[in-house]
Amino acid sequence: MRCSSNQIRQPRSRQRACAGFTLMELLIVVAIIAILLSVLLPAFSSVRDQARSLVCMNNMRALGFRFRLFADNDMNKGRGDSDVSFSPRFSAWDFQESLYKASEFWPTASSIEEGRVVYKRGKDPVLCGAVRLGLSCVAPGFSLESGRAVAPAELVGYAMNRRLVYAPYNVGSLHLAKFVTIDESILNHPDVPLFFDVDAAAAVARWGNQGPFFSAPPGREPSKYGTPSDPTPYWFPGLRHRGMMNVSFVGGHVVATKDPLCDSTWDWAFHPPFDH
Repeated sequence: MRCSSNQIRQPRSRQRACAGFTLMELLIVVAIIAILLSVLLPAFSSVRDQARSLVCMNNMRALGFRFRLFADNDMNKGRGDSDVSFSPRFSAWDFQESLYKASEFWPTASSIEEGRVVYKRGKDPVLCGAVRLGLSCVAPGFSLESGRAVAPAELVGYAMNRRLVYAPYNVGSLHLAKFVTIDESILNHPDVPLFFDVDAAAAVARWGNQGPFFSAPPGREPSKYGTPSDPTPYWFPGLRHRGMMNVSFVGGHVVATKDPLCDSTWDWAFHPPFDH
């Protein structure tokens, strides 16, 4: 017996109806996707933050390596104004300017466009992986100390240990600091902190554009760098790696920490001698 065309089409239409999703089924799928995203996104965020912290630590190792070359009398390729004024010693300011290609370290290559050097993310160790926006060296001939060489200063990622350029001392109740220079013997002090993550915005708010490049914690006794109960004058740690900061040392090692002042083996109190 042959079926009519209506009899044939009817079950097909019912098959198409059965193949679709109901509103309830769609809502269940959406809910499952939302639950999965709520579980996975924090994990992805954690992995991303860990990757940025690793990039930061690698950059700090590169900074430490450059410092060791700069400090070595036989390996350095020129220390800028320090060669004229302090040789064989050098100033930490000149080392910082060599990193940022500022002042007398301004490159003379014809490829520079519009008088601006833009630091390259992933290629320049002065950039922290957790600071998303970049920096520019905006004016040839200006030093970092002038506050007009690098912008925006609020996005500077790393501070150098300020005690390597201004050593504290007390005269009675007066808390002072004296400019000092560094010699090759600093390489014999591997536990001296060299660079660390800085809260540049806080430093700029207090000291202007000169603020973020050098920072130092208070000592055990009151000094120019504050007191243990009031460590604000030059201490601007940046805890941007999930509540941790990275610290590099003269010896070349890098450590991540939540409390950079708790380890008694770190020689925060070291500074170059006054007499040189």
